[in-house]
Amino acid sequence: MCAHGAQPASLPRKFFLAMIAAAVVFFCTEAPGALSQAKLRNESYDAGLKASRAGKYKQAAKLFQKAAREGVLDAFYMLGLLHQTGIGVARSHRDALILYRHVALQGHPRAQAKMAQLIADGKGTRADPVTGFMWYEVSVQLGNSSAISERLKLAVRMKRSDIEQARRRARECLKSKFRTC
Repeated sequence: MCAHGAQPASLPRKFFLAMIAAAVVFFCTEAPGALSQAKLRNESYDAGLKASRAGKYKQAAKLFQKAAREGVLDAFYMLGLLHQTGIGVARSHRDALILYRHVALQGHPRAQAKMAQLIADGKGTRADPVTGFMWYEVSVQLGNSSAISERLKLAVRMKRSDIEQARRRARECLKSKFRTC
């Protein structure tokens, strides 16, 4: 026994098990849409945010592109915002839609809401209010409360049967962990 009461062999085993548990938490998501914080940020992404806040949007876009290549999900989202608004990059709703879709299918609620907006309004694709509502519904179900009002605005323009179809599709999308969206 050591002076602190633990056996020398048990401390490394406990440490090893703790590391395994941490790795499982790091690499696995508990539920559809649960995103690992490690995939949301890195040094390039943080530098991109800093450049963006300073009004250096072209530099921010380059940094977000680098972070996206490194697998940072929020970098795809930020690039989508830049393309949607045309700030720092050429305005392209189609490119924004592609970027949002990439992370929406990995459970990113804000990207899902932005994608819903573009789809419902027919920007970058043909207008499809049912699919737009479906993505708003998915976003709300994953905790994005800011999508509630946008979903409601869209629902006012839709038939009840279309809303029911969109909700059914949203349930299927979530149940399949985004494989059937």
